Amino acid sequence: MAMGQLDDILGAVDAVYDAASGHVPWSKPLEDLATLLNGVFCTLEIVDKTTGSLRSYASSSEPDMDADYVQAFHAVNPRLRTPLLPGLIITDYDIMDEAELDHDPFYAEFLSSYGMRYFAGAPLKHNSRELVSFSVQRTAGQGHMQNGELKAIKTLVPHLQRAAGIWDRLTAMQKTVGDLSEAMDRLADGIVLMDASGNLRHANLAANRIFSDADGLSFDGGTVRAAMPDDHVNLHRLIAEVSSPDRLETHGPVEFAIKRPSGLPAYVVMAMPFVRRDREVCGGATVLLLIRDPANAPGPAQETLVQAFGLTPAEALLALALARGATPSAYASLAGVKVSTVRSQLSAILRKLRIERQTDLVRVVARLSGLEGPQQT
Repeated sequence: MAMGQLDDILGAVDAVYDAASGHVPWSKPLEDLATLLNGVFCTLEIVDKTTGSLRSYASSSEPDMDADYVQAFHAVNPRLRTPLLPGLIITDYDIMDEAELDHDPFYAEFLSSYGMRYFAGAPLKHNSRELVSFSVQRTAGQGHMQNGELKAIKTLVPHLQRAAGIWDRLTAMQKTVGDLSEAMDRLADGIVLMDASGNLRHANLAANRIFSDADGLSFDGGTVRAAMPDDHVNLHRLIAEVSSPDRLETHGPVEFAIKRPSGLPAYVVMAMPFVRRDREVCGGATVLLLIRDPANAPGPAQETLVQAFGLTPAEALLALALARGATPSAYASLAGVKVSTVRSQLSAILRKLRIERQTDLVRVVARLSGLEGPQQT
């Protein structure tokens, strides 16, 4: 292999990995490969064998040809009916001879109408669920791939397989992140993902509303800022501490208050570390901040307390009232019952929740409120 060709192959390999990592569109490396392999164009096809759906990427696009292929000829492509072993290079002559090519609808009707005839390629991945294949298309005048071009494909295929694997993992990771983001946007509490340097990686809808109010917490310069200088220093010190890889095993989450210039109740912020295996999925985030606004958080429904702790409906109503600041005597007067009855119910509540004090009840109910988003009307 000549030095110039080797350089071209290495350049094409770099472009393939760039595409797999999402840095450039697939059309760029496929265009480079088409030129390198003396083809008209290159394609990367992904067939979902469970649904029959097709995704195709090409060095160049002809809308009519793409539509014809998807609608009429993909299903009769003999290249995809051949037993396909991942990494095995195949050409047309591995499928049929020239006479058979002349009579096959895929070749005689589809390819010939667009000036195509021959190909060389390889399946990069093939299992019961999915087929991923790479191919180089050529005209009748260009003829079959020659030995030097087939050797170049053989050199490229392992890199294409690894790139396809990287692409798979990144696609799955992006879906996971998308699902997590959608779930977090349903929460009433603010959720913020940050790295060890204090850079914001993600914020859910509730957190963005908190930042837009700029009453105690805001987003500026790529990071979260607390309005009070002491709170700001404390916030970022704790983010750095919680980012320690062994924090989850040694100390767990940290809870602290962020004061608000408006005089409203302080935000309650909990900083929780990510374990190592979750950090890559979450874009390098090392810390999750959960921000609760006591002045705005919805309380849990009565049914939630009944189902979660086995409270009676009456006990659940009392628990909600006490968590919102009512005293036992005030609740007794409002409900038209004796104070002794309320105190008896409170004792039952504390026993069922396995807590000892009324202040602990407030904390439990406040934590439950973050699990329920705003009610739809």
